[in-house]
Amino acid sequence: MADTHDRKDSRDQSETVDIGLFLHDMLRGFRKYWYIGLILALALGVFGAYRTVSAYSPMYRSEASFTVSTQESANDLEDYSFYYDKATASQLVSTFPYIRQSDLFTDRLLEELGRSYIGGNINASSVANSNMFTLSVTAGEPEVALQVLEAALKVYPEVAVYVLGDIQLNMINAPRLPEKPYNNLEWIGTAVKYAALGMILFLGLLALYALTRNTVRREAEMEKKLQLTSLGVVPMVFFKKRSGRIDRSLSVKNDKTGFGFQESFRGLGLRAASQLQEHGARVLGVTAAAKGEGVTTVSLNLARSLAEAGKKVIFVDGHFYQPSRKVRSGAMGLEQYLAGECQFEDILGYSEKDHIWHIGFGKAFSSQELAQYSPALRDLIEGAKLAVDYVIVDLPPCDQVGLAVPGIELCDALLLVIRQDTVKTARIMDCVEDLTRFDVTLLGGVMNCARGGLGGYGYNYGYSYGKYGYSRYGHYGRYGHYGAAGSYGYGYGSGYGEKKK
Repeated sequence: MADTHDRKDSRDQSETVDIGLFLHDMLRGFRKYWYIGLILALALGVFGAYRTVSAYSPMYRSEASFTVSTQESANDLEDYSFYYDKATASQLVSTFPYIRQSDLFTDRLLEELGRSYIGGNINASSVANSNMFTLSVTAGEPEVALQVLEAALKVYPEVAVYVLGDIQLNMINAPRLPEKPYNNLEWIGTAVKYAALGMILFLGLLALYALTRNTVRREAEMEKKLQLTSLGVVPMVFFKKRSGRIDRSLSVKNDKTGFGFQESFRGLGLRAASQLQEHGARVLGVTAAAKGEGVTTVSLNLARSLAEAGKKVIFVDGHFYQPSRKVRSGAMGLEQYLAGECQFEDILGYSEKDHIWHIGFGKAFSSQELAQYSPALRDLIEGAKLAVDYVIVDLPPCDQVGLAVPGIELCDALLLVIRQDTVKTARIMDCVEDLTRFDVTLLGGVMNCARGGLGGYGYNYGYSYGKYGYSRYGHYGRYGHYGAAGSYGYGYGSGYGEKKK
């Protein structure tokens, strides 16, 4: 149990973020969920445009410019002279808010307009270092803007006299009726800004996706994250598009899978055999944390590689609740043997091509039947161990651990298949912890479907293997998917029902 606690502790250890993998995961997320970014950008763009259009109200501005002059008495009240005073213009602007809010100005303006409301907004501004002064009115209708401005030009000097003394406004630009709104409807620019906001939000989601993936991407991470010994790495197989039909079976016997694929299983067979010998084990179960990680492909090709090395191997379908492979012609099913209807030799189907025996069955077993046949199954495996060098058992994944238990209990050792960058590390760790509860040796793991990528990501041979090789794994064309055996076939052919003589 100490090993289990070590794995739990390793799960809690903080890890530095690998920038290369982080960017790779963001790119992966973009390729997988690009349509979400497009939807976000379009949705926010339309929302921004709609918000701008629905809130738009045309506004008109009418303005008048003039100079300001003050009047002083030269000889009592008879002689008057006018001079331009830029300070007066500045004072007009600074005091305008107070004058505009005064009751006197409001009452006189309403009196001049002849109504109970003003209907526009009045503003004042001056030109720096001059005595020029501008009065403007904005309103929702052009006629109202002009009407209010003309009334303000009459009333303003009368009220300002109480603040600045006697002033005179010398008109430069007379008020005119506005021809078009001064606030243009800029819905396109707003839509672009909101769409950009949607893309920024999408980038944030991609960053979150990258940070929370936490899958096994490199061989070294098996030991670092899972405390598992790596027994090998199996590369992804890519079949180039060609005219005509070619063999696309994921088998070490198929030359079109490439040298790298074949060599990976030869190496895996050697390491697995060494580990089995070291632990005195001969029955090896192959499982994974979840479906689709390629357990059948790995277990079957491992059996083929061991047979290629001169070992006698029996391949057993351990999916007792749901058979993964059909019984080949010429071989009776396991259910018939357990029912006492045939002998051990009758359930062995032999492949002349692969040089391995196969034990399968044609119907699913119930839990009651497996409990009843459990002793007979153990005797069967014990007998198989005496007849051959190794027994390879294809097991259900750990997320169906209840279905895998009958097969696990028949094994001496287990091998965990981990498809690169697919299942969360926490889920794999749960699988490892479940497997350590059995009295079975966990030899380690094998990384499946390894691909090259950003910053040395994954497992990359770096050179091509003929016409049907891997070619840097950069191209996602048509390739073999490491799934259930029933989807692709494994080249047993018609000779699978024959017993070896």
